[in-house]
Amino acid sequence: MRHLTETSGQRRSLRAWRHHAAPSARAAAGRGGFTLIELLVVCGIILLLAAIALPSVASIFGAGSDAQAYNLLAGQLAAARALAIREGRYAGVHVQLADPNAQEDLEDVCFMAVVIRSPASGRFSNAVGYGYDPRRVPGLYWFGQLTGETDFVDDSGDFEDMSSQSALDDFTTFTIVFSPSGAVVPNVEGGNVLFNSGDNVFTGDGAIWDHGEASGEAGTTAVTMFNSIDFRTGGADDRADYLNTHGQLIPINVHTGQLFERK
Repeated sequence: MRHLTETSGQRRSLRAWRHHAAPSARAAAGRGGFTLIELLVVCGIILLLAAIALPSVASIFGAGSDAQAYNLLAGQLAAARALAIREGRYAGVHVQLADPNAQEDLEDVCFMAVVIRSPASGRFSNAVGYGYDPRRVPGLYWFGQLTGETDFVDDSGDFEDMSSQSALDDFTTFTIVFSPSGAVVPNVEGGNVLFNSGDNVFTGDGAIWDHGEASGEAGTTAVTMFNSIDFRTGGADDRADYLNTHGQLIPINVHTGQLFERK
């Protein structure tokens, strides 16, 4: 009897559940999905949110590359200074745009590398043998020289014409040199020629750039950092104006080799 009573109660509960659940089930069965208008509204909202968010995302990535480029230069300077003191020789950080003919996909890419001076030849070469590989600057950021033997800034401190490719190549090609005592110097003992004309900083099949015409180049003690994409957007005559407005001045502490805050 107990078993029969429990079975009957279970059946009554099942009929009650079906009675209450049936309207909801019928309503769900009658609704096959979203209407076309609803889908269009949802898509429109998604597109609107994406349009609002994209500029913010782009600025975040841009700011990240900006900081990474600054930190890379700071790290390379610290490595070069340590190398100069440890080896008792002139060392430095060489910066230059890559040669797109030496390797694919290097158009408008800036590289920097630790270099060291040979006592025998008096020339600088890459310090790969000391464990320092060339480093690619993140985010297509470039660096340009502000001191040394340069014709890129006038007496008032404003940038001058950057319309020619040769001027641009010279502006973005420079070396920050440390003496054996660890001080940033504009020249080396016995003269200011850091690289002889036509010297290839990275020799052999792995060369990524050619230093080109650099006879008499002096060391640099301040640089400017800027976004090459924005720099290239305007006409050639607008480049100097862009650098004056958007170039980030980065002085270098000549005693410690550390970078000052960007201005």
